[in-house]
Amino acid sequence: MNVRNHVQLIGRFGMKPEVTQLDGGRRVANIQMATSHYYTASNGEKKEETEWHRVVAYGKFAETLEQRTDKGSEVMIHGTLRTRKWTDKAGADHWTTEIIVSHLFLMSNCKTSIEVNG
Repeated sequence: MNVRNHVQLIGRFGMKPEVTQLDGGRRVANIQMATSHYYTASNGEKKEETEWHRVVAYGKFAETLEQRTDKGSEVMIHGTLRTRKWTDKAGADHWTTEIIVSHLFLMSNCKTSIEVNG
C-alpha cells in the first residue's frame, strides 16, 4: 500500500505572511490561506463556503513569501499535514493542524506561475 501525506491547495492569503527568524537563523513564515468551495443549494441559490488553513513555510519559501506576497495573493502550495500540541499560559492543551510547504507556486499578478523549490 502506498500511503502518503500530501496536500495541494490553491487559494488566497488572508494576511501578509508573518516571518520570523528561528534560533539557528532559519526563517519561518506563518500564513492564513483561504480556499473556497462553490455549490448550488437545494433552493437553487449559489453558495460559497470558505475554509481557512494554517500554512507554515521555512527557509527559501519563507523569504519568497515575505518578499513577493501580500494579503490577497493567489498561490498554489504543495505540502504535508502536521498536527501538533501546544500549551497556553493557563496550562490548557491545544491542538493545531498546519500545512508545511514543500513546493510553492506564486500565481497572483502574473501570466505564468513562479515555482520555488526550497
